[in-house]
Amino acid sequence: MEIPEKYREFFSLIPSGEKLEMQDSQTRILVRTEHDTYRIVVDKGVIQNTRQEIKKSDFAVLDEDTQHFVLFELKGKVIDAAIEQLDETIKHFTNDEELRLLLSQRKRMDACIVSPERQQIPKDISTRQKDLAKKLFSRSSEKPNDMLSLIHFIRVVPKQKEVKNNPISRQILCSNANPLKLTDLKR
Repeated sequence: MEIPEKYREFFSLIPSGEKLEMQDSQTRILVRTEHDTYRIVVDKGVIQNTRQEIKKSDFAVLDEDTQHFVLFELKGKVIDAAIEQLDETIKHFTNDEELRLLLSQRKRMDACIVSPERQQIPKDISTRQKDLAKKLFSRSSEKPNDMLSLIHFIRVVPKQKEVKNNPISRQILCSNANPLKLTDLKR
């Protein structure tokens, strides 16, 4: 993949089989790579924080082998704003000529809200969630049966023997001792 010069410092290539780390002040998640995978710093990275009102996700991950692109928003307890941040990130990437390439020709695009706490997963599906799901769905060449299945609520707990995925609630439970794999998002 050709990375634009001005963004190179925000891309890290993580070799196959290694753990990819994403962390902010409240949340840390590890993802076990199954192929060479790019970790992309979005907040204060490819989308600079020059204006606080710009809403954006924290990270993106791109598995070039499978063409799987995933946005990650790390949250503490309050996850309400996360859907908007993920949605705004896609808008920003779409409007930036160089970043737009990250969204093109992807087999699958997912969005993840990651929290170490008990998540208050919205019971009702909001218009904002539907809009985000439509954007992810339209940019994925592999179409899932339910476009909302492209949005995931991930809870990272201290001890979890295996990754548990509830496709109805779209909640995934994992630990950093037993990290998430991108293929866990497709279950």
